[in-house]
Amino acid sequence: MGDNFDKLREKIGIDKIDPGQRQKLFRDFIDHGGEVVKEEKRKEALGSAKTPIDRKPADGGKERERKRPSIGKTANKASPGTVSRTAAKKAPQEERPKKKNSLKIYVHGVILRVFALKGSKFRDKFLDDFRDPVKNHLMNLHLLVNSFLKGSSSINKEIMTLSTGENSLFYEILYRMSILYAEQEFETISKTFSNKTIPSGPYVDIYKQFFKKLYILGQYTDLCKFFIQKSVGLQLQAKKVERHLAGQMKPKLKAAVNAVFIDYLPRLHIILCKMAGAYLPLYSQQLDDYLSFTEQDRIGYITRIEKKKRIEELRRMKEYLKRKQMEGHEEKEEVKVPRHVERGFRFIDEAIDRFEKNYTDDDEKKVYSLMEKDDKLYRTGLLLESFDREYSFILTTGKISFNIDYQEQRKIDAKEEMNHAYLLLSEAHREVNDYLETMEEIHKTEHNIRLTIHQKSEMLSTLQKKRSVISKSSRNKVAEAMDAIHDILSTVINDYNGQRRLLQNPDDQLDFTKDLDSAKKLHGRKIIEAIVESFLFSSAFHFLLTYGELAGSGLSIETQPSS
Repeated sequence: MGDNFDKLREKIGIDKIDPGQRQKLFRDFIDHGGEVVKEEKRKEALGSAKTPIDRKPADGGKERERKRPSIGKTANKASPGTVSRTAAKKAPQEERPKKKNSLKIYVHGVILRVFALKGSKFRDKFLDDFRDPVKNHLMNLHLLVNSFLKGSSSINKEIMTLSTGENSLFYEILYRMSILYAEQEFETISKTFSNKTIPSGPYVDIYKQFFKKLYILGQYTDLCKFFIQKSVGLQLQAKKVERHLAGQMKPKLKAAVNAVFIDYLPRLHIILCKMAGAYLPLYSQQLDDYLSFTEQDRIGYITRIEKKKRIEELRRMKEYLKRKQMEGHEEKEEVKVPRHVERGFRFIDEAIDRFEKNYTDDDEKKVYSLMEKDDKLYRTGLLLESFDREYSFILTTGKISFNIDYQEQRKIDAKEEMNHAYLLLSEAHREVNDYLETMEEIHKTEHNIRLTIHQKSEMLSTLQKKRSVISKSSRNKVAEAMDAIHDILSTVINDYNGQRRLLQNPDDQLDFTKDLDSAKKLHGRKIIEAIVESFLFSSAFHFLLTYGELAGSGLSIETQPSS
């Protein structure tokens, strides 16, 4: 027992604390219910545990026979004193591990400068650090690492390509770092810390979830720093970031990783132990169990899921190309063109003429000059640009006011449905932009004199397959957006021609400030007239994508033979 106590002293480092501070810890231990075992009692307890020696009495055993209880009277009964002593001994044995645990957590918390010397409340310095440096480091990781995966400076494609072999965890490590900071979660924890007491009740699960995200990456600090350095280098190589900014990012991210996983993780861990009421060593099965670790929480899970996704995407691409080859040039069933669609074709033709006259002056649209005019995405892209420029304001403007109505036991919220349609329109834009980027890659590859004939052939073959898949998917996405748009505009127009409950200001004139809104062809028109024209355009566009020349799996518009 003495050896175990000495080992405990050595493990928690109690002898390294100066005498004054040790005395304060001792007093606080007594205040929290600790008990000092006197030396005489300890020896007595140790002595009573020894096996008694069987000695033969001098009178040949007669005394023992006299003292033996008679059968049926007291043999099966323990004296009241014996029962009370047994219970008294058992209780301290059960309490002792809890008290040792509590003392160990408290001492560790004091050494790590988390708890105050007096009591178990947080130190003011720890709270200040949590609200400022810790938060800043987590935000830096969130913002800068996210720039590798999303946005204009993203190198996500390069990262996914390199996430193989010894770098297989490249994407997963970056992704897990990017989600460490969640503002609402952090502010909730910071608020619970503000009263200097350990989180309890519903805040326990919030803190455990916060800690788990840090804990998962805690053993991978070197990989975190390595992949951060690699990502900054890729951004420089792709010219997505200026050299002087890259020089500032590297030390800032390295400092954030060191601070979060080396300096603060042990401190946050000791708070978790205090909440659990037991010391759970870092990276142990006990701590994993307390945090309810699942397979999804283990490093490598996201990597496996992403690999399965890539394999599935490749399988779907192969199936699509095979199906496309089998379809060949099947004859399309004749579809009768609705009256409102015929009216919309006029606006479609006008938009194409306007766009082709002006796109050469717009640097962002010059990519269309790299495309053949019979490319289905050529017309799809320029019509989408035209709709966005001339009509999409209908979906978001505050100049048009709507009421919420209930028709045929269905709620009609035109504004909400238009917002949804606008989100679909934004997704369609991203799909078309992917196609345009692929066309630029094809153009650059075709004119790259540094490539051998074999390399160029291999790269172009891969890009053409990618182009074929994106062409079909992006036209489907545009058709989905146009379908949602003409549906809600049709509802508004039908209501205007009938009960007039939805549109509040149909006869107001649209007035666009040239400097703010750019010149629009619908300037000065009545709101209801603008809605009707937008409806006709979206209906005609949807028809072309679904049944007309822009439909089907082929890349190019088929020319109709002259009769």
